Amino acid sequence: MEKFLSATTDDRLGALRALCVKRGMRREEVTGLLWRDVDLVACRLTVRRSRVMVGGKPLEQPLTKTDTSRREIILTPKTVEALKTHAARQGDEAKEWGESWVDSGQVFTQENGEPLNPAFVTRELGRVAKRLDLPHLGPHGLRHTMATLALEAGVHPLLVKERLGHSPVSVTLDEYTHPAQPAHERAAAQIAAIMRRP
Repeated sequence: MEKFLSATTDDRLGALRALCVKRGMRREEVTGLLWRDVDLVACRLTVRRSRVMVGGKPLEQPLTKTDTSRREIILTPKTVEALKTHAARQGDEAKEWGESWVDSGQVFTQENGEPLNPAFVTRELGRVAKRLDLPHLGPHGLRHTMATLALEAGVHPLLVKERLGHSPVSVTLDEYTHPAQPAHERAAAQIAAIMRRP
């Protein structure tokens, strides 16, 4: 993850990748994100809509997967800086395109301002992973990774659940986490220590 993020921080979709990896946002959520839902002063954004593929074409929906998918996400100062850099770059692109610029209000767009196709995000992540000689990385895999690392770091499952926008915590624990070998070893040592107590 470090190699992936450090190699892609400065490109035009670096902020999008950061939101997928560090904030656990879905592909459909980042491609549906509007600037009016981002508050860079308060360091937070609100997930209100998603952009999904229907019949091979992208379609914007006001409601996301579940009621809990509609949520507020706290942004770290580093992510805020990445979004500010992205906004400045988008402003430069708008000037370059002039009257041909499409003012969609989307945070992540094509260079002419048109919204991104969610399928493009998946292809782009795969292309970057291949260039860096990394295993295939899709948007869903980035969410899995974020959840696993957070839980292994000791973040409470309910907080991870809220970050991912899941309804029951069982979804987070059962489907979105893959404990690594060191976590298993720590668990075995902790259980053994408990068993030795008087």
